[in-house]
Order: sequence, then structure tokens, then C-alpha cells
Amino acid sequence: LLADPRVLAAIAVGKPHPTLDAEPVAFVVVRPGPDGPGGGGQLVQDLHGACSERLSFYKRPVEITVAERLPVGATGKVQRSLVEQLVVGATAR
Repeated sequence: LLADPRVLAAIAVGKPHPTLDAEPVAFVVVRPGPDGPGGGGQLVQDLHGACSERLSFYKRPVEITVAERLPVGATGKVQRSLVEQLVVGATAR
């Protein structure tokens, strides 16, 4: 996902699935540009295409969501545990 120059940050986590243990979902933050944050739909399509070319089917994210920001810690790394909690919480609703 980070290979695309339009992506500033990205993370993939497991989303609970009823028959599989989990399925991958991804969140990306779009790099600021002259066109603004628009064009997310085309970006998501492009990222799905890139994942299809580079990843095995079971590693491909079933969903890619464009987010304004991702939670980061003091070191600047994305806090995976917080993203996982958000995904699990959204699934439980």
C-alpha cells in the first residue's frame, strides 16, 4: 500500500470473520496534494488492483478505507492495537 505515491500512511489488520479466523482490512491516509483529499474512490480501486498483482488472495485486504489520520504513538509509529480495537468494536455493533 505504501508503494503508491499518493499514500502517506497505511496499516492492515485482521477483522473478525464468522467462518475464517480473520480477514485483512486496510486503512490508508492520503498524501496531501494540489487536488486535496478527493479521489479516494479511484485510489482504493488502484490499491485493490496493486494488491491483486502482488499478494496472494488470502493476504489481500477485503476492504480498504481512506482515513483522515491513523493513531500514532510518541515514536510516530501507527498504533496497531488501537486500530485493531476500532475494527473489532465496529464489527461487534
